[in-house]
Amino acid sequence: MTQINQISPETEFALVQIAQKYFSGNRFKVVSKVEKDWVEIDFSAYLCEAICDDHPHPDPCHPYYQADKFDFDVVFAPSDKTIFISSWWRNSLLTLSYSPDSCSWTEEGEDRRCPYPDGENFEAIASEMYPLLIKF
Repeated sequence: MTQINQISPETEFALVQIAQKYFSGNRFKVVSKVEKDWVEIDFSAYLCEAICDDHPHPDPCHPYYQADKFDFDVVFAPSDKTIFISSWWRNSLLTLSYSPDSCSWTEEGEDRRCPYPDGENFEAIASEMYPLLIKF
């Protein structure tokens, strides 16, 4: 089996489209890293032009437009066939563990219920990203 050492631009684009579907007021800058045992994708959120009243910077990824409350990381572990999505929520780190057969949430390592309202969005994102990431 050939070792994949990067995510294709087409796959990154598809992953960004999924994120923007559930967080439509944002655009996402993506940085991905592929290792032997896992794939990590960092999604940095920026407000879309339609949300901002003014546009003092021509670069849409300028820190002025940063919407860091929507930043999240996706880690896919092919050996476990599990997606982990982590994001800061109410000053603590929440992590979703997703596979087609199960879905669970932890907050700072403690089990918890799905957070409202963004938890359902992240579960939907994981469900849609899974078929793309299982290729790794």
